Amino acid sequence: MSLTSALHIGRSAITVSQIGLQVTGNNMANATTPGYTRNTVSLNPMTGERVGMNAFVGRGVELDDVIRHVDEALRQRIRSALSEEESTLSRQRTLSQIETLHNELTKQDLSTALGSFFSSWSELANNPDDSAIRSLVVQEGISLSEHLRDLRHQYVELRNQIDSEIDLISSRANSILEQVAGLNGSIVDAEQGNATASSLRDQRDRLLSELAEIMDITVIEQVSGTTDVLVNSIPVLLGNESRGVQLRTETIDGELVATVRVRADGSRLTITEGQLGALLNSRDELVSGLLDDVDTFAGQLIFQVNKVHSQGQGSKGFDTVTGTYGVTDADAALNATDAGLPFTIKNGSLQLNITNEATGARTTTRIDIDLDGVGSDMTLNDLATAITAVDNATATVNADGTLTLTATDGYRLSFSDDTADALAALGLNSYFDGFDASNITVNDTVQTDTDYLAVGADHVPGSNDTALAIAELETQSITELGSRSLREFWSDSVEEIAVQLDATNVKAATTSAVREGLQAQEAAVSGVSLDEESINLMNFQRQYEAAARFISVVNDLMDQLLAIV
Repeated sequence: MSLTSALHIGRSAITVSQIGLQVTGNNMANATTPGYTRNTVSLNPMTGERVGMNAFVGRGVELDDVIRHVDEALRQRIRSALSEEESTLSRQRTLSQIETLHNELTKQDLSTALGSFFSSWSELANNPDDSAIRSLVVQEGISLSEHLRDLRHQYVELRNQIDSEIDLISSRANSILEQVAGLNGSIVDAEQGNATASSLRDQRDRLLSELAEIMDITVIEQVSGTTDVLVNSIPVLLGNESRGVQLRTETIDGELVATVRVRADGSRLTITEGQLGALLNSRDELVSGLLDDVDTFAGQLIFQVNKVHSQGQGSKGFDTVTGTYGVTDADAALNATDAGLPFTIKNGSLQLNITNEATGARTTTRIDIDLDGVGSDMTLNDLATAITAVDNATATVNADGTLTLTATDGYRLSFSDDTADALAALGLNSYFDGFDASNITVNDTVQTDTDYLAVGADHVPGSNDTALAIAELETQSITELGSRSLREFWSDSVEEIAVQLDATNVKAATTSAVREGLQAQEAAVSGVSLDEESINLMNFQRQYEAAARFISVVNDLMDQLLAIV
């Protein structure tokens, strides 16, 4: 072995120790950098040189690779954990907002307004002729209506807020996908199929973790070094090409539906986790479900109260009365979809009462509502004709599809015994107007003159039967509400939100613990230990010093050899 070979050995040792020092120093410099992956040097001895028949002498050391310590399977699990945690936290925020909107267990909640409304009817039943209590009943109805309209408006505002968040987060996802696509190209250019561009890969992994917080993704690395990103098997990123995502809202069957789609071809993405998954779920199931609940509640409140009220009598009858609900086709059967009524009329009958104001004499006529499906079912025009056939009464179908009944001068109209629910469905002698929480209000006729407030029944002076019947509706089982009362239905809706929030709080703690556990495992693999790096630093320092000393000795030997020559 020559002195020149010895110099090469020293040179190789100095070179790799310098690289080792640089790698170690870079690790130490990035010990607290989020997403940084620890690197180590892999060294191999150079192939030995034959110096004798059976002897080889090493020729130094060479750098094999700078290894990036990463567990891709663990990293994918962390991405899944991030998606699940962010999904839970987002749902938790939405449920908390809903609970705040409900404001239950306070004096400003819907349950309190509902109780006050029915209590006012109970109080009126105790004092049927008290004008002040009549006004209170009207005012409590107005307050309850306003509360329902306001609550529904807040649900709609929450849904709009969620739509804005989905749009904003989708834009953020697009930005991340564009950046990852750019990094894919840079990694391919830098690595050329051989090296590992650690810093570029760290940047890409950090962005993919951010993307995982937004939606559940699957990351597939290609041989070239690029990564493809899929959402439930649909690609949103292929190599250095981002296909993008976008929010699309459209009205389907009268309902506003929001979907997230691939911007490139419009494919619908099924996103179940991450911020987007939670927001879509909260929008379509939580908020839309609550909108359905409050509309169902308000609709049944309107219909059930009107069913009772329309058959009762106030302090005076009507000289003329117009229904608040109109049909879209006056020649369609009253219970047909084409009729367009918000509430259903069934086969039955009602009684029309005509009272002579001068004598007090009253005639009662039964009007049959033929909707048995046999032969021709009754239309609104047919009903108008049947009423007009009654002495001292006429009925007219108006241009807007409503029905107006008018008594001859000196006579008054009143109603009773409606087994077809026709009066409530047409809005005749009703207490409420509207058909759901968006437009519920107290009938203008009752607001203007509380004498039209139906308190009694069977035309008995001083009767309180109608007021009692309405007061009992608060706890009365209603088939359309799943055999629950109005109070039970709303309480169940509120309690369901409370149960979901409690479960979500528990899940949030669990998912956070899982994510932290996985990240701790990753830190053991990819994280920087300053103690370990300090030892590596000392080792490479000593290696460098030894190599320098070795070169110095070889140099002295060469000087001595040259001096002899």
